[in-house]
Amino acid sequence: MSKTHFRLILAGFFFFLGNPARGQADSFASSFSEAFRSPAEIRVLEIEEQDLSELPDSLAYLTSLETLRIRRCTGVDLEVLFDALPGPEKLRELDISWNQLEVLPSTISGFGNLRTLNLSENRFAVLPPALEKLTRLTRLNLKHSIYLDMNQALGVLSLLPQLHSLILSYCQMEELPEVIGDFQSLRSLDLEGNYLLTLPGSLSRLASLEKLTLRKNFRYEGIEAGKPLLETIEQEQLFELLGSMPGFDSLDISRCELVYLAGNVDQMKGLRFLSLEKNRLLELPAGIGRLAELRHLDMSNPGTGTRTNKLNALPASFNNLNKLEYLNLNGNDFVELNLRGPFPEMKTLLISWNRLKRFPEGIRYMKKLKTLRLNINLITEIPEWIDEPELLEELSINGDFFLNRNYKIQTLPTALTRLRHLKILNLNDHVIEALPAEMGGLRSLEHFEMKDNLLQKLPESMGNCKGLRWVDLKANELKSLPLSFNNLNKLEYLNLSFNTELSGLELIPALRGCENLKTLDITFTAPLNLEGLNKIRAALPGTMVVYARIKR
Repeated sequence: MSKTHFRLILAGFFFFLGNPARGQADSFASSFSEAFRSPAEIRVLEIEEQDLSELPDSLAYLTSLETLRIRRCTGVDLEVLFDALPGPEKLRELDISWNQLEVLPSTISGFGNLRTLNLSENRFAVLPPALEKLTRLTRLNLKHSIYLDMNQALGVLSLLPQLHSLILSYCQMEELPEVIGDFQSLRSLDLEGNYLLTLPGSLSRLASLEKLTLRKNFRYEGIEAGKPLLETIEQEQLFELLGSMPGFDSLDISRCELVYLAGNVDQMKGLRFLSLEKNRLLELPAGIGRLAELRHLDMSNPGTGTRTNKLNALPASFNNLNKLEYLNLNGNDFVELNLRGPFPEMKTLLISWNRLKRFPEGIRYMKKLKTLRLNINLITEIPEWIDEPELLEELSINGDFFLNRNYKIQTLPTALTRLRHLKILNLNDHVIEALPAEMGGLRSLEHFEMKDNLLQKLPESMGNCKGLRWVDLKANELKSLPLSFNNLNKLEYLNLSFNTELSGLELIPALRGCENLKTLDITFTAPLNLEGLNKIRAALPGTMVVYARIKR
């Protein structure tokens, strides 16, 4: 038992299926002896990757235990564990995932006040009927239960009156049992990573269902001309089924190898969230513009791969989505984007990794826009109207390092400096030689990146950007900093590396006032000897100065 490691947290309990966010008031004990100095105060107990073939008698003193997590442990005997726990009716969360368990004892019925139960990544063949005694259970995780008799298991679970969330991901299901229709309180159903192409009609009885996840559901069947035959979700049947549910509003059918989106997508009248990420779509049906309640739409292609969306146009009806708040088109094939809108509720617009040559005109009418990312496109100019979406907080237009300068931004408009709410500005990998003299107008700016440009100097007004915490100006042509940098007393990180004509010693007068500067990177700037480097470090106490010489 001396090798058993207990992680204990003193705090209120958390209803999570995964790792909890620990509050500031939580305490932590990293050894058995430390843990049981005050066992009556312990509310959360975590044990990970240990041999639990023996359990301490001391468990009987954990009289306040509300959350128990035992994960990736060998030799654990649930019968013994459950019997050893004092007052099991106090337990609110039980996580016994990743233990390769084969039997769930019927004594689990004693945990009558459980709200959250995680049984994922085990080898259960059946679930005990005693589970129906957990009448207060709201969340259940059965992820990767590939040995489970799903008909039997769902038959038992359908008797739980308050079950709101059910995770059946990666269970190798080709069919979802009809009994799923008996889960009258179910609000969220996660079926990710199975082989489901259709869903049972009984699903329409789930009057409370709000969210369905079908991510990564498709099948390869047989051989045709030497290639596997791909089978995908029958969308028409799915959309009609979900459209019959009055409260349904969230559907994830990302990474399902879909080559088209069914025209009856507008059957889901109340849909607010739709993810089509990383499918193989070439176009969208007009019906998508009739999803009048849609708030969040993701059609992006994160990562790499060839079987991905390649949209290059949006249907005219798309401009009717007046409630849209989030739109992700990253990694598609847009050269022009016919967004007219006005999309009065749009807050986040992501169109990186496309082939756009100019800013979509509709952006100027998005009066609530806060985040705009147009990285890795072919944009060469920021429009004069850039200040019209006046609530903008993040603007990222990083260029492609490997492109010819004719496909990069050369100048910045003064209008950019009028974005008084802007907190993040990223303009890496362009050929910008100068910043507007009015840069100090960006009073809210906190994060500023302009790596790999051609800046020769910074305007004196930069000292008015007093909220700056992070500045990265690596690989420009700077020779000095304005003395106004002394006003940036919140600055924590400053990267000036690869500005080869910049003298570190000459930075001292401009940075003495930066009392919170933690890191100054002057790697590969003008040559410094050890004496000079020590002068900089002495002048900037509390700052880590990073430096390496250029070998000429």
